[in-house]
Amino acid sequence: AVTVQKADIRSITPPTAQENLTYTGQEQALITAGSVTDYGTMQYSLTENGTYSPDIPTGTDAGAYTVWYRVIGDANHNDTALASVPVSIGKKPLTITGVTAASKPYDGTTDADISSVSFDNMTLTRGTDYTVTARFDDAGVGSGKNITATVTLMGQAAKNYVLEQSNFMTTGSIIKAAAP
Repeated sequence: AVTVQKADIRSITPPTAQENLTYTGQEQALITAGSVTDYGTMQYSLTENGTYSPDIPTGTDAGAYTVWYRVIGDANHNDTALASVPVSIGKKPLTITGVTAASKPYDGTTDADISSVSFDNMTLTRGTDYTVTARFDDAGVGSGKNITATVTLMGQAAKNYVLEQSNFMTTGSIIKAAAP
């Protein structure tokens, strides 16, 4: 009796990570497909023990991904060992384009009330996507007073965007308080 062992597959081109991926809000292919010349089919998964498929894995959110791959051999060839490719999707730079401060009556503090923050080509929700704190340079009464606003991204916005600057200068007014 003669036993014929399955052969190993030798002609494999591994997949390569897509480079310079940046968050767009849309699914993006994470790799350029690998190939196998003969005797098997290349398959991919985003988890080592997950479901493997010939479909190219995609990612949407910014972050690090690992694409696992293997070749499933035909009836005469062995499957290849699992291997992986690290891939990342970078955060999208976000620019603050304006901060609007509300006038406030004199209260002896430098606290400023920000009524709105606008971002370049984006609509974000205060309290869900970002927080903002602001301070006048001084607490005295006056108009056109300098205010420094500090914006902090939070939640999903913090995962996918990075502020090009977190501080933004604006102006506002402190008006005389009513006499007691």
